[in-house]
Amino acid sequence: MYRIGKNLFFINKNNRKLSAGTRVDYKTTFLNFSDHVNPPYSVTLEPKYEPEKIEKRWYDHWEKNNYFKPTKSDVESFVVLFPPPNITGTLHLGHVLTTTVQDVIARWKRMKGESVMWIPGIDHAGIAAQVAVEKYIKKKFNLNRNELGKEEFLKKMYEWKEDKERVICQQLKNMGASLDWSKLKFTMDSAHSDLVTKSFINLFDKGLIYRKEALVNWSCAIKTSISDIEINWIDVEKRMKINVPGYEKPVDFGLMYKIGYKICDEESEIIVDTTRPETMLGDVAIAVHPSDSRYSKFINKMAWHPFRKEKIPVIADDIVDPEFGSGAVKITPSHSSDDYSVASKHKLKLINVINEDGRIDAVGTDNKFSGLKRFDARYAIVNELKNLKLFKGSYNHSMKVPVCSRSGDVIEYLMKNQWFLNCKELAADALHLVESNALKISPDNYKGIWRNWLSNIKDWNLSRQLWWGHRIPMYHCKTKENEFWIPASSVEEAKRKACEKLQKPGNDIQITQDSDVLDTWFSSALLPLNILSSSSNPFDLKKIPISIMVTGYDILFFWVARMVMLSRCLTGVLPFEEIYLHGLICDSHGMKMSKSVGNVIHPEYVLRGCSLNDLKNDLKNNLDEKLITSKNYQTAIKKQENNFPNGIPQCGADALRFSLCVNDIQGSAVNFDFNICYGNRVFCNKIWQSMNYFIKVVNDCNVTTENDFDDFVCGQNHTIFDKWIMSKLAGVVKIVDESLNENRFSIATREIKDFFLNDFCGVYLESTKLTVRENSNECKNIIYVMHDCLETGFKLLSPFMPFVTEHLYQAMPKLKGFDKFESITMTKFPSPKHWSCRHDGKLEKQMKSILHLLSTIRKLLDLYQLTKNNPNVFIKSSNDFDELLFGDANRIFAKLGRVNCLKKVESHDGRDVIEEEIHDGCVAYVEHKVGGIDRLIDHNRFRIKICNENNLRLNFQYDRETLLKRFETSVLSKENKLIENLKRLRGEGMDNKTKTKRIQYKNSLESMRGELKKIEQIKKVLDNCSN
Repeated sequence: MYRIGKNLFFINKNNRKLSAGTRVDYKTTFLNFSDHVNPPYSVTLEPKYEPEKIEKRWYDHWEKNNYFKPTKSDVESFVVLFPPPNITGTLHLGHVLTTTVQDVIARWKRMKGESVMWIPGIDHAGIAAQVAVEKYIKKKFNLNRNELGKEEFLKKMYEWKEDKERVICQQLKNMGASLDWSKLKFTMDSAHSDLVTKSFINLFDKGLIYRKEALVNWSCAIKTSISDIEINWIDVEKRMKINVPGYEKPVDFGLMYKIGYKICDEESEIIVDTTRPETMLGDVAIAVHPSDSRYSKFINKMAWHPFRKEKIPVIADDIVDPEFGSGAVKITPSHSSDDYSVASKHKLKLINVINEDGRIDAVGTDNKFSGLKRFDARYAIVNELKNLKLFKGSYNHSMKVPVCSRSGDVIEYLMKNQWFLNCKELAADALHLVESNALKISPDNYKGIWRNWLSNIKDWNLSRQLWWGHRIPMYHCKTKENEFWIPASSVEEAKRKACEKLQKPGNDIQITQDSDVLDTWFSSALLPLNILSSSSNPFDLKKIPISIMVTGYDILFFWVARMVMLSRCLTGVLPFEEIYLHGLICDSHGMKMSKSVGNVIHPEYVLRGCSLNDLKNDLKNNLDEKLITSKNYQTAIKKQENNFPNGIPQCGADALRFSLCVNDIQGSAVNFDFNICYGNRVFCNKIWQSMNYFIKVVNDCNVTTENDFDDFVCGQNHTIFDKWIMSKLAGVVKIVDESLNENRFSIATREIKDFFLNDFCGVYLESTKLTVRENSNECKNIIYVMHDCLETGFKLLSPFMPFVTEHLYQAMPKLKGFDKFESITMTKFPSPKHWSCRHDGKLEKQMKSILHLLSTIRKLLDLYQLTKNNPNVFIKSSNDFDELLFGDANRIFAKLGRVNCLKKVESHDGRDVIEEEIHDGCVAYVEHKVGGIDRLIDHNRFRIKICNENNLRLNFQYDRETLLKRFETSVLSKENKLIENLKRLRGEGMDNKTKTKRIQYKNSLESMRGELKKIEQIKKVLDNCSN
């Protein structure tokens, strides 16, 4: 028993319904919690919506009551795997987009009655995490990892992991993610580590993993090979200085150097063009195109290497572009992937001249460059070539510079012994699955990308030279006579296998595990196999239960394709049957959010708000960490001052989620416009106020829990507005359900928002105010309809806006005849079949015309400044909806039109009129009348006459001129703005995007000038009328 004011109320814990009692003060109602939640507490609807006050409260409630746990077994549930975030920092808006999409699907499926298992995860993030912790210990302890020692360093890694995991999980909760936290996976926990080891050994035993020396992407700063996805490419158009870690001064890029090679036993020379003179120490040949007549006489001759003091051949190969530079190139196979291919084809030797530290190794008999840093050696070699008169100059050259995304270091290509996975057959299988539609990819355009990647796949380099990660389960076994590798899960197993292989005791066998770790993507790609954790054999699966894979398109190959390839190879089954890809988060101008650009907006700032100083401090930190250039920093500061002069106001999780879903999220870019997000916070407040109004109506009309609303379900006593709003809602239910079935979130959100703002709040609630004020017998109808619309609308909105809809659902008055559940998440999603009987297409069509008419009337009152005069409106009409317009609801229609009354007339006196276009489809005919003003509108089959009953005297000529002046000023303002935009674009180059904008602006400018001509014509007509 609980007391509210002076009244006593009871909560029946069996059926969780309020017993009959006295009148309820619905400003405060009690939650119907399950028995184990202690204590129950009330929901008070504050005067306005404040997201921070309600969000944490409701997530705790959901979590305590286990609403996010599946109700059936793994294989019987709808299963979603959350792409595990890296433990490198906090979540960004890209993570929030993925979270929102998956959560919308999960919540909708639960409300449809399905058992849902949404699995969270955390990725150990290999290189990225190790680099982050190395920076941390350097800053805090002034130590590098070698000085700290491997054991202590790994302790710091796990401390870092615990801290970041806690932050990431809290961020996901703040966003309302309905994850089953009991299923949380970490890619280096014991179960997953065991799976990784077994999978590697399985693939090795199948002959798919092998070891070879090959060219790899090498980061000299962190001393490991890296994947292609960890490389950023800097576009350089001409000579440009770039800061490289370990160098005091910036290094020149964007230059082509011309170097002369003397032909042996001749006075001739060949000039080669190269961007990397420092690697010439490893040149093994000079290549020309076989059909290039300039060099045909040199093919198969020898050139003299000036530093190694030896001969190198001149070869012919089709790979050479005779139009590029001099048409001759040097071949350095140990430091160029293209050159490596040429060397393999022509059986040329390999010479490494740059070591893992990025320094020059001793080459031949000339050691003058040994030990120099590679880019210092560049300048030293150029100077020496000048002394030898072999340097022929340099010139600007556009190029792409590969940079390690983790360290900022320029990538070096080195020959290294690594473990590789043969992907040819795996890729062919994955490609066939998509082409046969056994595996669906949405949107369809990514099928082409899938085909392109898998048709040209390279073997996967699995080795990483790190301390943090899964140690490769390969053991090097060595005896006096033999040397070989053994796959094993432990040194004991390796020793046993080695003894079996050698067929002798292992006393003299030296066994050492490979010190490298596996690529992070290898362990991530095995996550689908870890879902059925109770399975003793992870590869003996009839089905992997993931229902849909939702993620960004940027990791389609690096993660999604590899999950498919490994799952199929190891288990023979697909990890999932549908892939749903979304675009990448960009700013409001379509530019990808990046710290280097300075346009990143943190999710926490959108949720809770921040000051302009907070934004500037973030940019300053990025500048200090050299994540942004000084030029970009200054540009970003100015943009922040323009966009957020007062900081970022609090929007809350619901507004952020909704704003992301209103976009076409399957496009390549998802533009995040903060103004739209704040607009959706206002939308939250709008539906909040509609609930406040509903509670007020319930109280004002003296409705109690004893009232029975069952009689109203079929709509027998409803008014035109009641039937219309129910019909509109029936249509929305149908469209939203269809859209969610097809994962078309932008359509669903648009329909829900349009219904609440325009139909329910803009029309229906306004139509009830006259009835409520007069407290007529129709109040009961209104309360029923409002309750049904609000409750159904909240359910439709709940997957997108879980917090505010939960709060408003709990605040709804408990009226007899309406079921009430512990949480909106436990309710059934509105059924189109159930609502179809309320749809009335004819009524909707009639109301659409009437509402359009009323909107036109309001616009004319505004334009002609008659809003305060409360005029009468006379309508000449011959339509099938006259009965609606001039029937029982006539007073309400008049109120919606902001006029005194709407009266039907049979004829009009037909005076001459002045025609003036108000907007598309609406033409006003204005006539001058002595002693007053008549306004006529011809709209479709309507003729409307707005007159002033008080015979208000106005100077009509002055009124017309004022109106025209207002139009003219507006058009001129738009014209000037367009001219300014065109001038600005002339200085921004002529890329395709700029060209498109210029065309759009020019077309708009022509349109504006056309409007000015129309205004001049109207002025002439008015002058003639005056005369």
